[in-house]
Amino acid sequence: MFDDYRDEQSIAVSLFERAIKENKISHAYLIDTNNYKKADSLILTFVKALLCPNNHLENNNNDCDFCKRIDLGNCLELKIIKPDGTWIKKEQLHELQEDFSMRAVEGNKRVYIIKECEKMNKYAANSILKFLEEPVDNIIAILVSNDVSKLLETIISRCQMIRLNSDIDKYTNTLDKLFIDDNNVEILDNLLNFIDEFENKKTGCIVNIKKIWHNHFSNRELVGQAVDLMIKYYYDVLLILSNRDIAFFTTKKEHVVNISSLNNIDSVLLKLEYLISARSILDYNVNLNLFINKLIIDMGGD
Repeated sequence: MFDDYRDEQSIAVSLFERAIKENKISHAYLIDTNNYKKADSLILTFVKALLCPNNHLENNNNDCDFCKRIDLGNCLELKIIKPDGTWIKKEQLHELQEDFSMRAVEGNKRVYIIKECEKMNKYAANSILKFLEEPVDNIIAILVSNDVSKLLETIISRCQMIRLNSDIDKYTNTLDKLFIDDNNVEILDNLLNFIDEFENKKTGCIVNIKKIWHNHFSNRELVGQAVDLMIKYYYDVLLILSNRDIAFFTTKKEHVVNISSLNNIDSVLLKLEYLISARSILDYNVNLNLFINKLIIDMGGD
């Protein structure tokens, strides 16, 4: 059940649960495992919640025969592709597409998982790209990678990106140490000022964007640091809204609590989706001004 991963992967679990409960399931997910050791079992739990006719999401049924077959790799509605040697080859994906051209046998959804998807050779990558560009109803792709930077940007852009935490305690300690330095304290203050402006004015803050963002986060590295911190910040907001202790901004708890009062769980999850997705393309050659403007519009679009 998702409860086994909730403490370590609160964002991912919340996104999975929300998608299923509200029937807003993406046709393609890209999961950055981030060296999380239990990534495979978490992903299979998501698959069970998607496919199991016995309502795996709601019922803690460890004796479910359908879910046992998923664990054993004997489920007709699930196909898992792994590298054949060094690479994932075009022929493997052709076989997948041929197999998935037939209707589901045991339900109304089918799922395919491509593990280590960064190891697709260029022919395989182009083949799966076409599959993603022309999604078929009730076929769900889950691409799994520990090095998203090696994937085609066009593949990334067609998936909902979910980045797993590798070790919350490690990241919490790193964040605490980061802001001991005076320069980094200034970066944090600038970011919190931006969040205040955004949360109170939404897209209206774009008129002051030079003052509240571009003057402080003027290059790709700084923008990346700021987006990473925003992901952690809104993760803490999510924890507050879930009546749990914050993990990262422990010295700024009052600020986090104030911002949480302007949000609800659904709005925070949407913001996290946009932030995680935006962060995945930042390393590519995107225009930084357009990048932050679009992020503000997406996040403030509610």
